[in-house]
Amino acid sequence: MINIDEQNSKTSIIDLKPDNIVVEPFPHVIKQPFLNPDFYQRLKEEFPANELFDGRPQLIGSRTGRDLFKGDAGFDEFLEKSPSWKEFHDYINSPSFLNLALELFGPHLSRFECRVDPNRAKLVDYTEDRFSLWWRSKQAKWLGLGRRQDPNDLFVRFDIEQSTQGYKKPVHCDWSSRLLSLIIYFCDADEIGMDGGNLHIHKHLESKPYSQYERHPKEENTEVIQTLRPQENLGVFFLCSNNSYHSVNAINSIKDYRRFIYLNVSSTAQNIW
Repeated sequence: MINIDEQNSKTSIIDLKPDNIVVEPFPHVIKQPFLNPDFYQRLKEEFPANELFDGRPQLIGSRTGRDLFKGDAGFDEFLEKSPSWKEFHDYINSPSFLNLALELFGPHLSRFECRVDPNRAKLVDYTEDRFSLWWRSKQAKWLGLGRRQDPNDLFVRFDIEQSTQGYKKPVHCDWSSRLLSLIIYFCDADEIGMDGGNLHIHKHLESKPYSQYERHPKEENTEVIQTLRPQENLGVFFLCSNNSYHSVNAINSIKDYRRFIYLNVSSTAQNIW
């Protein structure tokens, strides 16, 4: 892996250092501005038109009902027409971004009982489209099967999202194949008149080995330690350990869409925790 200072000299998109990380209850970074402000503004101006989100399949791959990601019809065409988003997509899917992520979070993987070895991890070409998400879930739920690949084979999801009234997420961890998740907001909750839709970070009330934490706890078994109201260029980057609990309270009313992106460093293996 390369040095972070050397890494950041190669791009002005993201500037993070190890001391940005808060380790407890799970390693995470909360930062605003998260992206270079000028670059963020370019992305905001080229954010996909509402029509591109219409009519997407409501399979498991849809987090909000209005999302756009690799494998979708129109995704590649959108990138080709948007220089800023293509630049961002190419960077996020590059060894440079993976090296940055591993420099930041790699030292914490062993402690949180992750199967990924930061010294062996590598970027592979893999598309997790809607069907593969659906089938992966059926394998895990019904057959007890899963992908048996090397946990060190990593790829990156790049989901562009809109959510509206009724959207919510209970207390949970992201799927056990996820290594890191990154959320960046492209809206201001007050400007869009949003009631609800806040991101909550939770801590489990019981202290136990990380491998024994349930990934979907009952809300009463956790406490909210931080509440984040969506704001322009606010980013949350976190390790998807067994105790990386977060939730979104229901959007009760909203005048526009809650716009954000969900970026995820993920393993081709079924379970890395």
